[in-house]
Amino acid sequence: MLWNGLFINSLSAHVPPRVSISDIDSSMDLSDALAGFVTVAKSDQQEHRMAGLAAREAVDHSDHAGERLAAIVYVNTSYAVDHMAAVCHLQRILRQPETLAFELNAASNGGMAGMEVLARLMSTDPTLSAGLLTAVARIPDGVDRWMGGTLNGDGAVAAVLSKTAGFARVVATQRMSNPELEVTSRNRATKLGDWDTKATKEGIAPYVETITQDVSSVIAAILAEADITMQHISHVILPSFPLTSLQQIYLDRNAIPIAKTCWEDSRRNGHIGPCDQLLGLKYLMDTHRLERGQLVLMIGSGLGFQYTCALLEIVDCAAQPDPAESR
Repeated sequence: MLWNGLFINSLSAHVPPRVSISDIDSSMDLSDALAGFVTVAKSDQQEHRMAGLAAREAVDHSDHAGERLAAIVYVNTSYAVDHMAAVCHLQRILRQPETLAFELNAASNGGMAGMEVLARLMSTDPTLSAGLLTAVARIPDGVDRWMGGTLNGDGAVAAVLSKTAGFARVVATQRMSNPELEVTSRNRATKLGDWDTKATKEGIAPYVETITQDVSSVIAAILAEADITMQHISHVILPSFPLTSLQQIYLDRNAIPIAKTCWEDSRRNGHIGPCDQLLGLKYLMDTHRLERGQLVLMIGSGLGFQYTCALLEIVDCAAQPDPAESR
């Protein structure tokens, strides 16, 4: 879907301290060079507190501070253990009691799916010009961080979408799903911390070709809709999966050089669920790699399986922070 007059106005992230993979207890050998991870972001804070830090900073640094938001979309994973409506925490600290606010769970595709959901909600109300997308992931203590075929980290990210201005214009979004694969990722374990799925028992090999074709299809669809090729793309932001998986499913089949990705940063974070794509965009901002006119392709995918791509055009680099200020 092509969008007209939709921007990312501000972007904030909360990434906790990174710890060496040698300090992580896991059922897997995390030093495997084929995986490529060197550290993982690990938080002692609760999920909703990380989300609140990112959300408040994103709103305060936006052009819409003090305005009523069209919607607050709170994207999380299924690991939340606190009995609370976390999105109401955001409403309270942002003083947005009248704003439509809800939680969205689409596994690791949640961040990209949430962007499209928020854009659609904003388009229905001409009186409100901005909305908030917040994504967060935290692995509970005692749960193996190596699950689902990747090393999972903690963190949060928040973005204010605007109908008036921003540093990046949302050009298009595309999505598809293959729910026939849902049974492969269903956790059959009954004990918290155990991970028993068809994919973990059989390996992902039987499904790799299907997943790779699905990823390539959604990429081809968004490029065709925007009437561009991969050569026009300056940066590609992928899920933070092991390097071998990225090469097999995303890079090689779609002629994406790893130099165009954020791998050098994501290998230090681990896979932070629905946050990876916006965290990658924040990394590009903080390292001053964004230039006016560049096109950025964000590719989301999540168990189930769902895939969502978002194509951005960088229109204003003036708001990029000094890297020292972002630490």
